[in-house]
Amino acid sequence: SALNLNANGANFPALQDIAKHVVGAGKSRGTTKDKIGEVLYNRGVYNSVLVAEAIRNAQKVTGKKAVTGEDVRRGFETLQISAARWKELGLEGFAAPVTGLSCADHNGHHAAYMQQWDGSKWVKVSDWIGETACLMRFDAVHHKFAVFRDDTGLAHINFQVASIDDIMR
Repeated sequence: SALNLNANGANFPALQDIAKHVVGAGKSRGTTKDKIGEVLYNRGVYNSVLVAEAIRNAQKVTGKKAVTGEDVRRGFETLQISAARWKELGLEGFAAPVTGLSCADHNGHHAAYMQQWDGSKWVKVSDWIGETACLMRFDAVHHKFAVFRDDTGLAHINFQVASIDDIMR
């Protein structure tokens, strides 16, 4: 099992457009249609949306078409991606709303869900969990330990381990 910030699968209009107009048109470097919808491909789409929306927001905040790095930082810090905006982007249900990003707190405290490997693909096995997460690392691996809370207290703890044997030690 693992936590995920974005949906798996290619059943989103935006991903179908990427498959048709980018990958299908031969404009992609190394991506094949079968990769669209996989966990890490969709994480790349998620991150790309965050950057594109921050730039769009920076343009709105500054009134400038050509923005600077400082402008984009301001765009990130005032970024609001609602459920309605995810839907407008052709990604309804793809991720939880995003708010509250800053240089001091790059997490934004958005929800995640549990997914489980079924032998051939990752499958979503929970609803969105909590709005606040504590993500920590103890070595070079990013976010090796995560604690999620909800209104009743502790909702979930996630540990990254090398194998199932590490759990029983």
